[in-house]
Amino acid sequence: MSILKYLSTLLLTIITLVTNAQEGFRLTGIAPDSLEGSMIYIGTTDYADSKYEWRDSTRITQGRFIFTGRLPQTAMLTSLVIKKPKFGMYQFLLENRDISITIYSSARNTIDSCTFTNAPVQEQYMQLKKKQKPANDLIIRQYKKMDTAMAKADEAGKQKMNDELITLFWKEKQVTVQYIKENPDNYLSLYQLSYFIAGGAMKYPDSLNNLLKGLSKNLQQQPEALILQKRIQQAKAVAVGQPAQWTTLPTDQNKPLALADYKGKYVLLDFWASWCIPCIQNLPDVKELYSEYQKENFDIIGVSLDDNKTKWIEAIKKHNLPWTQASDLKGWKNAVALLYDIRSIPQYILVGPDAKIIASSDDIGQIKQQLEKTLKQTATLKQ
Repeated sequence: MSILKYLSTLLLTIITLVTNAQEGFRLTGIAPDSLEGSMIYIGTTDYADSKYEWRDSTRITQGRFIFTGRLPQTAMLTSLVIKKPKFGMYQFLLENRDISITIYSSARNTIDSCTFTNAPVQEQYMQLKKKQKPANDLIIRQYKKMDTAMAKADEAGKQKMNDELITLFWKEKQVTVQYIKENPDNYLSLYQLSYFIAGGAMKYPDSLNNLLKGLSKNLQQQPEALILQKRIQQAKAVAVGQPAQWTTLPTDQNKPLALADYKGKYVLLDFWASWCIPCIQNLPDVKELYSEYQKENFDIIGVSLDDNKTKWIEAIKKHNLPWTQASDLKGWKNAVALLYDIRSIPQYILVGPDAKIIASSDDIGQIKQQLEKTLKQTATLKQ
């Protein structure tokens, strides 16, 4: 092949790739005879705050179906669903390219499994799932054990089983971290780092930053990477020892509340919502903390992530919450919650009399331990 012909072919390939990325995706499906005439539904899950959620449906005709569209990022977690003759669902990573998918059914499942062609990120995803399988199998086994043993176990036994489950989830996460380190050029590494390893409360910003910097330069320029970098910087700004962040919120009595009103006090920021079952379950422990240390210059501010004022007020009255409650009723977009990158609740942030953060945790027990420790140290210094 002449160099001119080679360059022409290369240029055509590059143009085709760019055009495909700009045009979006075309998902061509093949289904078995048992699904002929069935409606098939598809939808993306937004983990990147891209505010893009795509839904569509079509009918399987002559064993074929087609979906087209355009994603705002390289790939998105997508669910393929068939409701009849039996409910079936399969999740995969959809990309902006021409992809073929073949559905396999069984007597048990409408969608038993799927295979793909021209889907590199999905192939990376399957490779990771294969590596995670030993840990996943142990997690499933632990859940089955807990289903039968929890009801008979005492508190110590329940705690032991929960601790074992947490350890298994940690092992699964370690597998994912190792995959990210070994595959710095794979988009899936950025995807897993951004949406799962860094999901929820960001507890280890320095470690996350090291993983992010270990990715290829190209991946570090992706929108998800830039968002993650911003979150890491934000986490460092609200880490233990840093000044507490706040913006004025209205209380349930419709009065403006500022953190400066509590200057000189120990203050617990309790991020919760009326619809959050774990938050409600923790309320007796939060009440106990309030009762025990209220005379020790300690107070609580409830920061609700509700978006319905009626349900919020009803929950305050139902659970007889004695401390001040505040919310702008914007749900997960609560102005104070955004300052702390709150992505799961309950979440507790303990602030000292100097308005600096003492502790941050989703475990009220850990907050109590830190408060006790700090109060003892303060009492010792005063002696």
